[in-house]
Amino acid sequence: MKKYTKIIFVGIAIFAFTASASAASVTVSPSSLSKKVGDAFNVSVGVSAGGSKVCVVEGTVNLDKLSCSDITVADGLIAQTTPTCAKPSFSLGIPGCTTVNKNLFSVSVKAPTAGTATLGLTGVDVVGEGVSLGNSAGTGEYIVAGNTETVVTPTTTVTPKPTAGTTTVKPTVTPTTEPEKTVTEPVVTVAAPTTDNNLAAAGSAARGVPLPIVIGIGIVALALGYFTARKMK
Repeated sequence: MKKYTKIIFVGIAIFAFTASASAASVTVSPSSLSKKVGDAFNVSVGVSAGGSKVCVVEGTVNLDKLSCSDITVADGLIAQTTPTCAKPSFSLGIPGCTTVNKNLFSVSVKAPTAGTATLGLTGVDVVGEGVSLGNSAGTGEYIVAGNTETVVTPTTTVTPKPTAGTTTVKPTVTPTTEPEKTVTEPVVTVAAPTTDNNLAAAGSAARGVPLPIVIGIGIVALALGYFTARKMK
């Protein structure tokens, strides 16, 4: 009876250990996200101890429709194999082991195309004190939307060239001739010199003096002028 009881206790212990070990896994955070084409973001990879004592975590990062720019290992870990974008395999030791959840590394990625992008893990092994605790791993799935910018295509105006054999008629410009201007020169009428009699008559008529008196005055004036001229000779 004691023999069977011992076997039962051993079976229960093995089952409890297996259940505890199966609880350990590798996690990806965030597990889902919405982004636009060209967006850059970080994804964290960690270990969930699930109550077990985790000492080493191994695996490889796989990216689909994501471009890797950098992988940074968390402080305090011993990297037996350091993951890089070119070689994303990793083997990370935890000094003193851990029974709590722990961040392992972060991956900086960018979404170059629209669609569903993923970050997964393969070849995972969570190791305790000399025993494998599990190989379960999470996956990050990200919806990448295309840009909605409107592209404006410039419109090019093409001027048609004249077809061969076509004569281009240029407009004829007729010069406008201004009408000649006729300039009429003013006519100056020169009156013939009047005689002394006419002057005397004009003066008499103008002043109302009798004509005989005017004539007499004129004769006297002529005579005085004649004698004065002779004396001067």
